[in-house]
Amino acid sequence: MRLAPPPLAITDTEGFERDTFGSKNAGQRLASVVTELDGHSVIVLDGDWGSGKTTFIKQWAGLMRTEHNRGVVYLDAFQMDHHEDAFFVMLAHVLAILDRQFPEKLADSLIDTAGRVLRAVPGAVTNLALKKAIPALTGGIISFEDLVMSHDTPDDWVKAQLEMVENESTSVTKFRTTLTDIVGQSPLNPPLVFIIDELDRCRPSFALNVLERMKHIFSADDICFVLVTHLDELAEMVRHAYGIKNPRRYLQKFYHLRLTIDSVLATSGVTIASKYLQHLSSTTAPEFFKYQGHAMITEMVTIHALRLRAVERMAIGLVLYERTATGVSKDHAAVLVVGLCVLRTCDTTLYQKASKGRMTFAEACAFFKFDEWEDQLSAKKSVEAWKDVTVGEPVGGKGPDPGIRTGGLSRRAVLPDICQHIDLFWNEEE
Repeated sequence: MRLAPPPLAITDTEGFERDTFGSKNAGQRLASVVTELDGHSVIVLDGDWGSGKTTFIKQWAGLMRTEHNRGVVYLDAFQMDHHEDAFFVMLAHVLAILDRQFPEKLADSLIDTAGRVLRAVPGAVTNLALKKAIPALTGGIISFEDLVMSHDTPDDWVKAQLEMVENESTSVTKFRTTLTDIVGQSPLNPPLVFIIDELDRCRPSFALNVLERMKHIFSADDICFVLVTHLDELAEMVRHAYGIKNPRRYLQKFYHLRLTIDSVLATSGVTIASKYLQHLSSTTAPEFFKYQGHAMITEMVTIHALRLRAVERMAIGLVLYERTATGVSKDHAAVLVVGLCVLRTCDTTLYQKASKGRMTFAEACAFFKFDEWEDQLSAKKSVEAWKDVTVGEPVGGKGPDPGIRTGGLSRRAVLPDICQHIDLFWNEEE
């Protein structure tokens, strides 16, 4: 049993060969924009957590490498946020590309100019932990001691600070020029694409440091940054760190173009959660993904515009229920179990009513919108199932639906019984 569906493994050069989510057309449209860019550009791919940004951007990176002959740097910022300064992390990822794609002499020149930046930019060398990191990142050319200035008198210190301010602009400009020269002389077509993913999941101080280093040091011509993030989360970081009343406006100075993952995928007519559901049903495949249960979750994905993480959470809950429910609970209709998992994800207040046996049939109809289902046969069967276990609808002398084996439970105890099992392993915060 897997507590999470297996991740979709995407190689660096695979692109959209396995177009699981039907987003190749969207990727080609984005590529047609980026390949025509001149100068320095920053694009934000914005979207909520669990909206499919990472899967899309990894496939798009492969497309750019193979079909468009672009150099692509991919940085998972969340995996690197234990570092103090983003400059070293960003430089290391660029150097990794240089080792494979660019002339060696140009890589050496970039390391040399990076050393000047480290010596000139205030705050770039402040952590003793860099004593080992700096030689490793720069191939041993630059040592920690080379970057730390010692002064015997206050006058020497003041003079050094003034020189640092004077040299900063020159050093950063030289670094940018060198980086642009490398891209221009490489066998790959410009621009070099630098993807920074998971920025909104980082430590706030590191995330903001990435933005500052990107804007003030790495803003070279023929470099296109693609920030894959949720801008609302970044805005909260800015608000907390700087006390800015309008953090979204502040963030606008860091990028030129904002795209939402929803709008990008909409160009292909893609409902990515529906595609993901198909992927889950083939990899996880609990009983609840069959028959009426499958119809319920499929319709809910569309009607409530569920995100990938929501679908994934429900899949985990269904697998656990299938493995742990016993006796009477094991025999409850899948459409009820699936429906309550959807309800638990989308409307916790109504779910709590259901868990206490107080959910009405009218509330069930309003939430599940049976009249909007494409599969009206499944909708009709689901209506009967929910009618029998909710408040406000008489049974009409027909007795319980044959698909609901309530055993010794009263009809009104069915939903609370299911909720008890769902809540056992559902540890997500309300």
